Amino acid sequence: MKKIIIIGKKGVGKTALFQQLIKHYSSPEIEKKSIKLNPLINHAESLIKIKDNFYKLIDTPAFAFAPQTEIEKGIKFQTENLLKTGDLILFNKLDLASENDFHSCRVLQPQYFLTISAEKGINLTKLMTQITTLLPSSAGKNPNQKEKELKLLIFGPPNSGKSTLMNYLLKENRSLATSVAGTTQEPVITWAVIDATLPLTKQILQIINLGERHNKPLIIIINKCDLIADQKLLMEEIKNRLKSLGYVPIIYLSALHGEKIKSLLKVLAKILEQSQKKLSKKGLAEVVEKMLLYHPPKYFKGNKLKVYFAKQEPGLVQAFIFFVNNPRWAHFSYQRYIVNCLRKNLGLEYLPIKVIFKKSS
Repeated sequence: MKKIIIIGKKGVGKTALFQQLIKHYSSPEIEKKSIKLNPLINHAESLIKIKDNFYKLIDTPAFAFAPQTEIEKGIKFQTENLLKTGDLILFNKLDLASENDFHSCRVLQPQYFLTISAEKGINLTKLMTQITTLLPSSAGKNPNQKEKELKLLIFGPPNSGKSTLMNYLLKENRSLATSVAGTTQEPVITWAVIDATLPLTKQILQIINLGERHNKPLIIIINKCDLIADQKLLMEEIKNRLKSLGYVPIIYLSALHGEKIKSLLKVLAKILEQSQKKLSKKGLAEVVEKMLLYHPPKYFKGNKLKVYFAKQEPGLVQAFIFFVNNPRWAHFSYQRYIVNCLRKNLGLEYLPIKVIFKKSS
């Protein structure tokens, strides 16, 4: 879908133009709640329809040519990178203060420039005609249809290097990264990033446990590895304090310098490969049979669990449904045994495994 990006200095009416276009060019095909704030740089996005063509309209933060604060610098750098991805740039009453400002705009190198004014909605029809002339048609596409994609969540304490890591991977500054702690207010894309230079606190461990709590595949990333001397000591401490997460891979890297990023991507590729693993019914039956013969269920409260057959549902969380005589007789220690056996025999060393017991009818 083509992107139309609105840029301008503070107070020039960018938001007014954004709202005018939404007001006059929304349609029944577009969800009513299509307007949203993007937490990457706090810009607003919405879909509009012009002559059966759908476009993504983006209203950026106020652009400062001479940023003074770290956050202003981050916003300027982020906006410049966003502009490079746009198909059409609207400069709304930019009011350039000097020739230098004009040249600063030119280096952004967007595909087209249009100078307009949003006051009272003047020339909107002319603007729309120019847009449909400049941009190829995207008619017939469902604007609300979601493409299949891998969603990756990067989370961790403030200033641990989450945005820097994402920026390095994307090869462009898609997230606002500055030296000010807490600049990025929300997680944007499930990797747990921790700062190797800081003590391993209870709060950090709780953050890491979020992945397990929500049953998501997890990689623990120890960032800023170039700033510490003994890497093994911290890894041993993490393993000792997070024994239930023994299957989770731990990667040391430096997001700032790009060190060991390839190791991280190899582990990610391995996780995706494991998510596609699925045994045949016969193969799974054989694994379950051997598992039960080697260590059969014990009596629990005077009753004994019987497993009749199992079913596998592959994915980033590998789920196994066991059809039994009574799910309540599956002791938690035996459930843990089953998970460990499945992980070992099926080569699922990096993925969370969910075991479900259902009463066989």
